[in-house]
Amino acid sequence: MTPEYRDPDWVSYHVHKWLDWSSHLIGRPDVQAIEIGTHEGRSARAWCENVLTGDGARLLCVDPWHQNDSVYERAKLNLAGLPVEIRRTSSRWMLAECLLVGRVFDLAYIDGDHHAGTVLGDLCAVWHVLKPGGIAICDDYGWTSRRRPIGPQVGVDAWLDCHRDKILGYEIHSSQCCIWKPEAT
Repeated sequence: MTPEYRDPDWVSYHVHKWLDWSSHLIGRPDVQAIEIGTHEGRSARAWCENVLTGDGARLLCVDPWHQNDSVYERAKLNLAGLPVEIRRTSSRWMLAECLLVGRVFDLAYIDGDHHAGTVLGDLCAVWHVLKPGGIAICDDYGWTSRRRPIGPQVGVDAWLDCHRDKILGYEIHSSQCCIWKPEAT
Protein backbone atom coordinates (compact mmCIF):
# COMPACT_ATOMS: atom_id res chain seq x y z
CA MET A 1 0.00 0.00 0.00
CA THR A 2 1.40 3.38 -1.00
CA PRO A 3 1.01 6.19 1.53
CA GLU A 4 -1.39 8.95 0.55
CA TYR A 5 -0.30 12.49 1.36
CA ARG A 6 -1.95 15.74 0.44
CA ASP A 7 -0.07 18.36 2.43
CA PRO A 8 3.42 19.68 1.59
CA ASP A 9 6.37 17.61 2.79
CA TRP A 10 7.53 19.29 6.00
CA VAL A 11 9.37 16.18 7.15
CA SER A 12 12.07 15.03 4.71
CA TYR A 13 14.28 18.04 5.37
CA HIS A 14 14.54 17.13 9.08
CA VAL A 15 15.08 13.36 8.92
CA HIS A 16 18.89 13.59 8.70
CA LYS A 17 19.00 15.63 11.92
CA TRP A 18 16.54 13.32 13.67
CA LEU A 19 18.82 10.41 12.80
CA ASP A 20 21.78 12.26 14.27
CA TRP A 21 19.94 13.11 17.48
CA SER A 22 18.37 9.68 17.93
CA SER A 23 21.21 7.48 16.64
CA HIS A 24 21.45 5.70 20.01
CA LEU A 25 17.86 4.45 19.55
CA ILE A 26 18.09 3.15 15.98
CA GLY A 27 17.49 -0.59 15.84
CA ARG A 28 17.36 -0.93 19.61
CA PRO A 29 14.62 -3.29 20.85
CA ASP A 30 11.56 -2.05 22.72
CA VAL A 31 12.13 1.66 22.07
CA GLN A 32 8.98 3.56 22.95
CA ALA A 33 8.16 6.92 21.38
CA ILE A 34 5.30 9.40 21.47
CA GLU A 35 4.38 11.89 18.77
CA ILE A 36 2.13 14.76 19.68
CA GLY A 37 0.53 16.04 16.50
CA THR A 38 0.44 13.40 13.78
CA HIS A 39 -1.63 15.13 11.09
CA GLU A 40 -1.34 12.95 7.95
CA GLY A 41 1.30 10.64 9.46
CA ARG A 42 4.34 11.68 7.46
CA SER A 43 6.61 12.30 10.46
CA ALA A 44 5.30 9.19 12.26
CA ARG A 45 6.12 7.11 9.19
CA ALA A 46 9.64 8.60 9.09
CA TRP A 47 10.21 7.77 12.78
CA CYS A 48 9.02 4.18 12.26
CA GLU A 49 11.04 3.60 9.08
CA ASN A 50 14.28 5.20 10.28
CA VAL A 51 14.54 5.02 14.08
CA LEU A 52 11.95 2.68 15.58
CA THR A 53 13.37 -0.32 13.75
CA GLY A 54 14.19 -2.71 16.60
CA ASP A 55 11.96 -5.55 17.78
CA GLY A 56 9.13 -4.29 19.95
CA ALA A 57 9.70 -0.62 19.08
CA ARG A 58 6.46 1.34 19.08
CA LEU A 59 5.12 4.84 18.43
CA LEU A 60 2.11 6.37 20.18
CA CYS A 61 0.53 8.93 17.82
CA VAL A 62 -1.63 11.52 19.60
CA ASP A 63 -3.75 14.03 17.71
CA PRO A 64 -7.34 15.20 18.18
CA TRP A 65 -7.81 15.70 14.42
CA HIS A 66 -10.30 18.43 15.32
CA GLN A 67 -13.28 18.16 13.02
CA ASN A 68 -11.14 16.82 10.22
CA ASP A 69 -12.12 13.24 9.60
CA SER A 70 -10.55 13.14 6.13
CA VAL A 71 -7.06 13.93 7.50
CA TYR A 72 -7.58 11.39 10.29
CA GLU A 73 -8.52 8.72 7.75
CA ARG A 74 -5.44 9.60 5.64
CA ALA A 75 -3.24 9.27 8.74
CA LYS A 76 -4.66 5.81 9.48
CA LEU A 77 -4.08 4.77 5.86
CA ASN A 78 -0.54 6.18 5.83
CA LEU A 79 0.37 4.41 9.07
CA ALA A 80 -1.24 1.07 8.33
CA GLY A 81 1.11 -1.83 9.01
CA LEU A 82 3.53 0.24 11.10
CA PRO A 83 4.16 -0.29 14.83
CA VAL A 84 1.91 2.58 15.90
CA GLU A 85 -0.93 3.13 18.30
CA ILE A 86 -3.19 5.96 17.16
CA ARG A 87 -5.12 7.89 19.79
CA ARG A 88 -7.58 10.54 18.69
CA THR A 89 -7.48 12.74 21.76
CA SER A 90 -5.75 15.82 23.12
CA SER A 91 -2.15 15.68 24.27
CA ARG A 92 -3.25 16.97 27.66
CA TRP A 93 -5.46 13.91 28.29
CA MET A 94 -3.08 11.39 26.75
CA LEU A 95 -0.05 12.63 28.67
CA ALA A 96 -2.05 12.61 31.92
CA GLU A 97 -3.08 9.02 31.23
CA CYS A 98 0.54 8.03 30.51
CA LEU A 99 1.65 9.62 33.76
CA LEU A 100 -1.11 7.88 35.74
CA VAL A 101 -0.34 4.41 34.37
CA GLY A 102 3.46 4.84 34.40
CA ARG A 103 3.90 4.69 30.63
CA VAL A 104 7.31 6.12 29.68
CA PHE A 105 9.11 6.95 26.45
CA ASP A 106 12.63 7.09 25.04
CA LEU A 107 11.67 9.73 22.47
CA ALA A 108 9.03 12.44 22.31
CA TYR A 109 8.27 14.48 19.19
CA ILE A 110 6.13 17.54 19.86
CA ASP A 111 4.40 19.00 16.80
CA GLY A 112 0.83 19.55 17.97
CA ASP A 113 -0.90 22.80 18.79
CA HIS A 114 1.36 25.69 17.86
CA HIS A 115 0.27 28.06 20.64
CA ALA A 116 3.19 28.88 22.95
CA GLY A 117 1.23 27.98 26.08
CA THR A 118 0.19 24.60 24.72
CA VAL A 119 3.73 23.79 23.61
CA LEU A 120 4.96 24.74 27.07
CA GLY A 121 2.32 22.49 28.67
CA ASP A 122 3.15 19.59 26.34
CA LEU A 123 6.86 19.91 27.09
CA CYS A 124 6.23 20.06 30.85
CA ALA A 125 4.09 16.92 30.73
CA VAL A 126 6.37 15.06 28.30
CA TRP A 127 9.35 15.58 30.58
CA HIS A 128 7.60 13.56 33.30
CA VAL A 129 7.02 10.57 30.99
CA LEU A 130 10.41 10.75 29.27
CA LYS A 131 12.86 8.10 30.44
CA PRO A 132 16.25 9.19 31.82
CA GLY A 133 18.53 9.50 28.80
CA GLY A 134 15.56 10.22 26.52
CA ILE A 135 15.15 13.03 24.04
CA ALA A 136 12.35 15.49 23.33
CA ILE A 137 12.21 17.19 19.94
CA CYS A 138 10.00 20.23 19.41
CA ASP A 139 9.03 21.12 15.87
CA ASP A 140 8.34 24.56 14.42
CA TYR A 141 10.72 26.39 16.73
CA GLY A 142 10.70 29.96 15.44
CA TRP A 143 7.41 29.57 13.52
CA THR A 144 4.78 32.29 13.78
CA SER A 145 1.87 33.48 11.70
CA ARG A 146 -0.41 36.48 11.65
CA ARG A 147 -3.02 34.38 13.45
CA ARG A 148 -0.45 33.15 16.00
CA PRO A 149 2.23 35.78 16.55
CA ILE A 150 3.33 34.02 19.75
CA GLY A 151 4.50 30.65 18.44
CA PRO A 152 6.17 27.51 19.79
CA GLN A 153 9.57 29.15 20.39
CA VAL A 154 8.18 31.24 23.26
CA GLY A 155 6.91 28.09 24.99
CA VAL A 156 10.11 26.12 24.38
CA ASP A 157 12.30 28.99 25.55
CA ALA A 158 10.20 29.47 28.70
CA TRP A 159 10.58 25.76 29.47
CA LEU A 160 14.33 25.88 28.84
CA ASP A 161 14.69 28.95 31.07
CA CYS A 162 13.03 27.05 33.93
CA HIS A 163 14.81 23.72 33.39
CA ARG A 164 18.37 24.48 32.22
CA ASP A 165 19.75 22.89 35.39
CA LYS A 166 17.76 19.68 34.75
CA ILE A 167 18.77 18.95 31.16
CA LEU A 168 21.87 17.43 29.64
CA GLY A 169 21.75 19.96 26.83
CA TYR A 170 19.79 21.13 23.83
CA GLU A 171 20.39 21.95 20.19
CA ILE A 172 18.42 24.05 17.75
CA HIS A 173 18.64 23.16 14.08
CA SER A 174 16.46 24.94 11.58
CA SER A 175 12.94 24.74 13.03
CA GLN A 176 13.69 21.87 15.42
CA CYS A 177 14.81 21.96 19.04
CA CYS A 178 16.16 18.76 20.60
CA ILE A 179 16.46 18.50 24.39
CA TRP A 180 18.39 15.70 26.11
CA LYS A 181 17.30 14.36 29.47
CA PRO A 182 20.20 13.24 31.67
CA GLU A 183 20.58 9.54 32.53
CA ALA A 184 20.18 10.39 36.22
CA THR A 185 17.59 12.96 37.20
